Amino acid sequence: MRLSCAAQFLKITHLFLTSRNFRVRVNDILSNPRPILSGCAQGSLRSPVLFNIYVNDIPNLPSCHRAIFAYDTAILTKHKQPDIAVQALQNYVSELQLWLTDWKIKVNPRKCACLLFTKKRNVPILNPIQIFGQPVPFVSQYKYLGLILDAKLNFDSHIQKAVTKAKNSSFPL
Repeated sequence: MRLSCAAQFLKITHLFLTSRNFRVRVNDILSNPRPILSGCAQGSLRSPVLFNIYVNDIPNLPSCHRAIFAYDTAILTKHKQPDIAVQALQNYVSELQLWLTDWKIKVNPRKCACLLFTKKRNVPILNPIQIFGQPVPFVSQYKYLGLILDAKLNFDSHIQKAVTKAKNSSFPL
């Protein structure tokens, strides 16, 4: 019996996602194999594609935009009044929590951060956004996809880090 292209894809994907194990190495000690119960193998070319298919129906609200690359997600909104922007983000996060729960995707709130981009000198104290009952801290800069973003969007921190890294490298400039 000959399988259709769709059936072959499903069979290959099923084999890719099931009956997988992992081991952990600490110095010279290797753990016993343990089953992988969910997720995709890191470093595989298929994993980002499968992840994108999996999250294809992530909530979409007109007040917010998403930037998704592999497993890194940024949620963006804009408004002249920061408190209104924060409320729009909180509304989106509330919708997102329902979706994350339905699809059994866990988020570590401690790895989340809010960054307010503004040229204003005096930034008002804003209520923190909550995700799964945990406050998401406001930060003055954040590294996203290798780029250090700062509140003024002047890239000073990113440029300084790149210069320091270049000075400390063993390659001649």
